[in-house]
Amino acid sequence: MKKCVQCNTEFEDLRHSCPKCGSTAFQMDMDNASDIFDKQTKAAELVTQGDQLMQAGNFKEAEKVLSRAIEINPYNETAHGNMGGVFYFQGRYAEAIPWLEKALEINPNIEGVPEALREARAKAGANPKTTQKSGCFIATACYGSPDRQEVETLRAFRDRRLLCSRLGRRFMDTYYRLSPPVAQLVQSIPLLRLLVNTVVVNPVVAIVRYIDGKTTNVRE
Repeated sequence: MKKCVQCNTEFEDLRHSCPKCGSTAFQMDMDNASDIFDKQTKAAELVTQGDQLMQAGNFKEAEKVLSRAIEINPYNETAHGNMGGVFYFQGRYAEAIPWLEKALEINPNIEGVPEALREARAKAGANPKTTQKSGCFIATACYGSPDRQEVETLRAFRDRRLLCSRLGRRFMDTYYRLSPPVAQLVQSIPLLRLLVNTVVVNPVVAIVRYIDGKTTNVRE
């Protein structure tokens, strides 16, 4: 773990800056410095390659390259932001939203992403109050707020597990394509919202918490 010199916040080694104050001044264990630097460098090279592919309109290859960058360094905010761009420039605005949100979560000061996120939400017909820092469209529709603990649990699982694997990202890509209209329907019909919450969302939250608990026990 790194430790911010300015605010003393501890954060992950692969982050470039403090998630709390944005400072790039930190202390870290020098035994791991070489490995961390190699991963950051490799991910940055792939981000550059992915950006070039995106600018050339080769979105499929850009997505593959950026996926590899995120596998190597899940805390590269530019990789997440550019992945959002890959979907945005294809008109797949709902799919772009969670990637842009993740980029801002990693680095709130990243340039261009807040504007792109506002436009993606507007073009996707999304309600900023329910999609902000979410991406868990159906769960947010069921619980009524992206700040509910259950939604936070699902969002953390997405970021920590699903977005860090190729299969998980494919699942999320499909979810982002299909879930926004489903979420709108669920939100508009109280009985359907209760049914989906009881039969689908609550059990999924319970499974995720069970998996996280098992992982924590193994680490301990």
